[in-house]
Amino acid sequence: MLERWRPQHLLLTDAGLWDGAVLHADFPAWCSARVGQRCRLWLSSACVVELLCEPGLPLADDAAALTWARGVLQHYHGESASGWPLAAWQQGAVRGVSALHGLHLDALQGSARRHGVRILAASPWWSLVLARALQRHKALQQGLCRLLVVEGTRVMSLDLDQGRVTHLALRRIDKAEPGELGLLAAPTGTTAAVGYGLAAGAVAGVQTLHPLQALNAPAEWLAAQGVQA
Repeated sequence: MLERWRPQHLLLTDAGLWDGAVLHADFPAWCSARVGQRCRLWLSSACVVELLCEPGLPLADDAAALTWARGVLQHYHGESASGWPLAAWQQGAVRGVSALHGLHLDALQGSARRHGVRILAASPWWSLVLARALQRHKALQQGLCRLLVVEGTRVMSLDLDQGRVTHLALRRIDKAEPGELGLLAAPTGTTAAVGYGLAAGAVAGVQTLHPLQALNAPAEWLAAQGVQA
């Protein structure tokens, strides 16, 4: 019974749902086997479009940021983006918006409700990785740094100043190899990397906070200390 009250952390990717031990292909089936469970969903870079609010725009609050982001997304992605769920975030002076795509949030919530499963929240995985990386690697809190969140050939690159995000962008590397990842290292300051799906080997100019060659995200980076369930 206690297991049901302990939130299950899941990483949603284009391959399925990863719980730190097993890759599940189907969320409804996962819910049907876990009636009454609580879960926290972390979203792969394959499922999220990130927008940074442009400096100088009169965006005083989250509502203004969401309205701006909706217009930008519809401009670049068409009317299909009009229904993408959006979430605003802010770190220091930087404001951004995360847009869920490729997944139907209503369908996920419907599957959960039918089986008494409670989705506590859904957030980009990079935000969890950032929180844990700042706890474990104090150098990322000092000066200008870069954190790379690796998922095979998809890499979320976060530029930091004293641990605060100043820029982020999804980068794609040609091959999931150390040499390709090394090309994303910052020209100065510390560059660290967390993630999975990379070929084995050292990455020039990058401090890897754990081995990157696993097929899926390490369990320790799915339920970080200091991050509320």
